[in-house]
Amino acid sequence: MAKVIGIVGSPHENGNTEILMNKVLETIAKEGLETELIKLCNKKISPCKGHSAEVCKKVCPLKDDMVEIYEKVTEADGLIIGSPVYMGLATAQTAVVMGRLVHLQRKGIMRNKIGGAIAAGKLRNGGQEGVISDIVRWMQIMEMIIASSENSGTAHFGATSLGDTSKDNGGLESAKMLGKRVVELINIKGNN
Repeated sequence: MAKVIGIVGSPHENGNTEILMNKVLETIAKEGLETELIKLCNKKISPCKGHSAEVCKKVCPLKDDMVEIYEKVTEADGLIIGSPVYMGLATAQTAVVMGRLVHLQRKGIMRNKIGGAIAAGKLRNGGQEGVISDIVRWMQIMEMIIASSENSGTAHFGATSLGDTSKDNGGLESAKMLGKRVVELINIKGNN
């Protein structure tokens, strides 16, 4: 069975980004795929130390909670990364994990995984599209296949929310559309 991992880069448990991610994963699970949520608020992960590509391609020398994430992402067919917007940027937790996943990219493991992006912000123009753009650019470097939301009038680049996500119908709809698109791409990839 295909599996999708959702990584929430919020330092807070049960926040807006997690609500949005849960809607994406719930939609994917309803389509029969396995899902798993990884909350970075519960993890101890050091930033990348810039080891050489040769060293990093073999095994990441840093031993922390990232080891478990490497295993889970390696086994997954899809990866959704979500972050709240902090001063127009993804959280430091999100950036650290994205930086550390270069280890899997150098081994060719990230290539052709289905990817999606989520951002939750407090303001209408609070930086959600900038955070989504950063995650999508990272996914391009990782050689992933990027899922956009269906053109439902709620979002184009991924799933975004405004303010209290539990009350943001447009944001929750964009999360459902992203989940459906991830499933569609995994199914297309699986049939080739």
